[in-house]
Amino acid sequence: MLSVSRDGQSVAYIDQHSPVLWTSHFDGSGAHQIELPGVRGAFPRFSPDNKLIAFTALREGFPPPVYLVSSGGGTPRPLIPEASGRVTDPDWSADGSRVVVDRELTTSNGQPPDSTLAWVDLQTSKVTDIAVMRETSLFSLDRKR
Repeated sequence: MLSVSRDGQSVAYIDQHSPVLWTSHFDGSGAHQIELPGVRGAFPRFSPDNKLIAFTALREGFPPPVYLVSSGGGTPRPLIPEASGRVTDPDWSADGSRVVVDRELTTSNGQPPDSTLAWVDLQTSKVTDIAVMRETSLFSLDRKR
C-alpha cells in the first residue's frame, strides 16, 4: 500500500508484516520509519502539504479507525476521536482542511449497517455525511436520489 506525495518527491508505504509506516524520497533515499504502536496500517495518504499522513489502522477484533500522524514521525492520533464503527479509506481535500472517509452507520432496525462517505473537518472535528451507500447503490442522505 503506497501513497505518492502530491509534489511527486516522497512516498509513504506500509510494512504488511510489522506495525511500521515508512516514508522516503521517491528514489528510495532518506527512508524513515514511523512506529504504529499496537496497529497495522493500510491506505496511507499524504496531506497536500506533505506534513501529515492519514491511514487506516487495523487491529484484530476492532473496527478500523483512521489515524493521522506527522510525516516526520510521532504518535498517531485518531481522526475521529469518538468513532464507534468502521472508518476507512482516507483521502484529503485539495486544501488539506478536511479528510474524506468511508464510515459505517449503525442501524437500529437490525439491517446490515449502511456505509457513507463523510468529510471530517480538521479544525472542528465535525463529521459531515456526503452520501449513503447500501448494497452497491449510492443514495443521497434523504434517500430520494
